[in-house]
Amino acid sequence: MLSASDCPVMSERSSVRYMVSTDPVHSNGAPFTVPRKVGGLYVEAHDNRPSLVRKTKFIIERAGQDPARFKIRFS
Repeated sequence: MLSASDCPVMSERSSVRYMVSTDPVHSNGAPFTVPRKVGGLYVEAHDNRPSLVRKTKFIIERAGQDPARFKIRFS
């Protein structure tokens, strides 16, 4: 499970954008475009579906879990 001490989780393709943070603000001061609060953390949900799937797998791995054990559903 990710906690505040694991944050921020930086996007693997950006040097300024966070995927997960304790505040919905990127390192450059820009607010998250589509913030989603999950527990006490914010997830940036702005991206296309393939990128969101890739990023979600990365976050699951950072949390020490196997992404194959999860299903991703878009609503």
